[in-house]
Amino acid sequence: MALLVVVGAPVGLLALLISASVVLDLFAHRSLTPGTPARSLSPEELLACNRAVRDLLDRLVDETAGLERSTLAGEAHDLGAEWDAFAVRWQTDWEDTGARCGFGELEGTGLGAAYDRMAWVHRNLPTTRLKFRELVAHFSRDVGVDVGEMRDALEKSRAGLTPPGLGKSQ
Repeated sequence: MALLVVVGAPVGLLALLISASVVLDLFAHRSLTPGTPARSLSPEELLACNRAVRDLLDRLVDETAGLERSTLAGEAHDLGAEWDAFAVRWQTDWEDTGARCGFGELEGTGLGAAYDRMAWVHRNLPTTRLKFRELVAHFSRDVGVDVGEMRDALEKSRAGLTPPGLGKSQ
């Protein structure tokens, strides 16, 4: 019986605290209470949000392609560090866009399917960023190394094929 009191009391207290936390979170901390209309965005603001979300997506694609292209061109740099620097700036812009456009707050509130599609893209961009990060890491580990080794082998091959006195400029 004493063991039941020693174990049961803390477990019961913990359950009570968790229940109170859930109730407070559901009812006391709502940013929009029933009857309070959500803020709305003008058509111009909605188009600006669409451009901002598209820009975020395009920047992910362009940064990934640019890093890979520069590596294939033989430029030596730390892909991971460059990607991480880009990702910090991108994350800030993603958060600013979300706040400005009300993503999370206004999705599904009647602004229409076009807004909800845009919010869906915005919500999924961080996952896409992580996938691109993994792609860059894979490229850096495997493909970039392979291409570098192939370039070195071709340079050595050319040097071995070049008759003495013709130089390396041909």
